[in-house]
Order: sequence, then C-alpha cells, then structure tokens
Amino acid sequence: MQIGDRLKQMRLFLGLDKKKMVAGIIDQSFYSRVENNQNEIRVETLLALLKAHNISLLDFLKDSGDTKPKNLPYQEIIEAAYSEKNAASLIAILNDPNFTNQKYKQVISLLLTDLGDTQYRSQVCAVLLPG
Repeated sequence: MQIGDRLKQMRLFLGLDKKKMVAGIIDQSFYSRVENNQNEIRVETLLALLKAHNISLLDFLKDSGDTKPKNLPYQEIIEAAYSEKNAASLIAILNDPNFTNQKYKQVISLLLTDLGDTQYRSQVCAVLLPG
C-alpha cells in the first residue's frame, strides 16, 4: 500500500473530509494529489498530519511489516535517541543484524530523515512510496 492510499484510509476511518484532514498544515489540492499517489509528501508534513489527528507513526505503519515483540526493548532506545537527536544511535540500531522488526526499521528511517540524515532518504522513499 502506498502512503497516499494509507493516508486516505486513515482519513476515512477518522470520518474527515480532506479540508479537515489538512487544516492549517498543507494545501488541500496538494493533499488530494498525495492521496491519489500523484505527489510525494515530506516526512515533516506526514508527521504533522499524524500529530494533528493523534495518530502514532507506528499505527500509521501498522500493516507494513514484522511486528514480532522480540524487538520491543528497542523502543525506549529509539525514543531516547530521537529525542536527543542522536542519529548515530538510530543508525546503529538500523544496521544491527539482530534487529529484524521491519516496522521499527521504517520508523527509524523516517526519524533519521526528520533529523536531516540524508543517507537514509532514498530508503525511506522506497519504503513509503514503493514502485
């Protein structure tokens, strides 16, 4: 599922029209093109939309990979590294061969992009906009 499809699915689940979904965040016509997979959306904008509607990034990505609980202890490390803007720790987790949770890998990639780490920008785009 592409990111635009997932955004539309979340918007409909919330019972919002496009105008209410994007109020004060982005232009409605741009958002419409994102939902139709005609435009890409910036990570910062995606995070702002999710935050405005109290949707966690993990919930947004819920159907996109492995959710095995064996990697849950990483959650605290990931949250701390992101809040401290510590990209090196996030990269270390992402590159750990024992870390196999695809959902958390996607989240880390998004967080790295949000922190400005361009090394993972193409990886994030491939995850969020396949094909």
